Amino acid sequence: ILGRRRSVLLPVAVGGSFLASWPERAHGLGVAEAKQQLIKLAADTKRGTQATEEQRREMRSLADELGASAPAASSEMLTGKWDLIFTTEKEVLSLIGDPGVAVYQKLDTAQKTLGNSVVFADGKRFDVSGKISSGSAREAAEGE
Repeated sequence: ILGRRRSVLLPVAVGGSFLASWPERAHGLGVAEAKQQLIKLAADTKRGTQATEEQRREMRSLADELGASAPAASSEMLTGKWDLIFTTEKEVLSLIGDPGVAVYQKLDTAQKTLGNSVVFADGKRFDVSGKISSGSAREAAEGE
């Protein structure tokens, strides 16, 4: 979750240690239920592109509470491919309404690299890559 703009990325495969270290409750629900509610809302609204204002508020609230309750992540936990399921970023929203469009981020903390990709249904893609700066992963993600 980045500042006032919210993007929710879920790992393609989640390690058990990451989930085990997550606190028990978020948004008045168990964490698993809150995550499932957010995933369902995102799917029902095509990643937020067709959400009503009420649905957007609910997704932002769930994302904020899950983010606030998230454990500190180690570099190893962050390394991998993360699929975008919801965002409030207007520039991204215009690209992701089509369910055939894949949006993801790859992080490699050992190599200090990251890449954002938008892959369209026809195989065309938009990729941006960068380097991860020093500091904690959360500080880097939040722009310090």
